[in-house]
Amino acid sequence: MKLIVIDGPSGVGKGTLTKSLGERLGLDVIDSGLWYRALVYKHSKCSGMATWQEIARTLEVTDLQYPILRTEEIGNMVPKVSEIRSVREALNARLRSLHFFSRGALIDGRAGAWEYPEADIKFFLTAFPEVRAAQRFLQLLKAREGREEISYERVLSDILARDEKDTTREVFPLKKHPDAIEIDVSKLTERQALARMLHEISESTKVALSR
Repeated sequence: MKLIVIDGPSGVGKGTLTKSLGERLGLDVIDSGLWYRALVYKHSKCSGMATWQEIARTLEVTDLQYPILRTEEIGNMVPKVSEIRSVREALNARLRSLHFFSRGALIDGRAGAWEYPEADIKFFLTAFPEVRAAQRFLQLLKAREGREEISYERVLSDILARDEKDTTREVFPLKKHPDAIEIDVSKLTERQALARMLHEISESTKVALSR
């Protein structure tokens, strides 16, 4: 098993499941969203001295270590950058050059199946917006630490707005790949969702070996 991609909308739990799956399978995990955050942050430090594409081609794993990458300020800038086809192509080329795929890897993203059609297994996770908003709301409450008030209604509104942007953008919009295995995790626990994914991988492996 060389490459598995896990796509789905914001807040569906891709990151957690990808990490758990990587630990179970012994594969490297590529958080594509974090790489875009690193790109945004590094670009902000270059003072216009380099293009987005040039910076994308020079990113290293060490660029992912900064806590500021997880802030809302950085995250809000990612959609605009990720809509640029040449930037996506440059970053994908960079990830390929870092030899993750030769060792075997899991990619957590929104359009990974379309950008990496050679993936051995493609997953597309879904969940009702209300479920995703509730999970995100709880995460924000835990991390708030006295900052501005957070409401479930605001979180749900943000989720719906992000869905609209992701599904209507011109470059690699969020949609299920024909070859992807769709799993609705709305009523599944993390353990149940992980078990379902491991089962699908096992079944796909059996089919591949029988050919």
